[in-house]
Amino acid sequence: MRSFLFSILFLLVSASLPAQQVDVLIARGDSAQFAMQPDVAMRLYREAERLDADNPDVLWRISKVYSDYAAQESSEEAAMRELQRSIDYAKKAVTADPRHSMAQVSLAIAYGQKAVVAPNSEKVELSRLVRQHAVRALELESENHVAMLVLGIWNREVASLSWVLKLALDVVYGGLPDASLEESHRLLQQAMRMYPDQIMTHLELAKTLKEMDDERGAKRHLRKAISLPKRDIGDRKRVDEARKLLQELT
Repeated sequence: MRSFLFSILFLLVSASLPAQQVDVLIARGDSAQFAMQPDVAMRLYREAERLDADNPDVLWRISKVYSDYAAQESSEEAAMRELQRSIDYAKKAVTADPRHSMAQVSLAIAYGQKAVVAPNSEKVELSRLVRQHAVRALELESENHVAMLVLGIWNREVASLSWVLKLALDVVYGGLPDASLEESHRLLQQAMRMYPDQIMTHLELAKTLKEMDDERGAKRHLRKAISLPKRDIGDRKRVDEARKLLQELT
């Protein structure tokens, strides 16, 4: 009897070991990301993927690293390759768990990055997909500040299009959902209140305030973005952009 119970206990412990290893690898990968070492993070996340190929927490993180790689590429062709990998992994994460908020928003981010470099014929559909997946992420997790950030940017970019371009989009592509600078401001303010020390949030909020002709508010957030410690691989570029915008407004 004792031998039988020991065997059951051993099987239960053995089954839990891969899950524990995956959690450790994710935590180590997150630390590498925080230290702005994406290659190290990718190696750790891919190791976790080998242990649990359908884990959405692993898959969306791999998508994020590919997204970071794309942002650092100087070649548009190379950036598109990395973005396609980012989209593929985000799709895998959504397929593994359609109710996973970060999987949904990771797909929105990848589509958004692709929209920047994609041909005009693809931009409208990609923009719709950005909004669709970011909205779904917020429906699943009302305090997902990344989804707020994505939707805040989306609202500003669409609301800032000229009426001529909007008319052309309506005629040729059926248009885009309604967007406003006010909604952009609301979402970005909410994201900032949740994470006040994030460079990207202050930079994007400054851009929206600039579009709303609030130069004083824009300058305040640009100065804040410049003063904050860099915690993401893209923060160096964001600080450079903030400095340039501040110089233009001064």
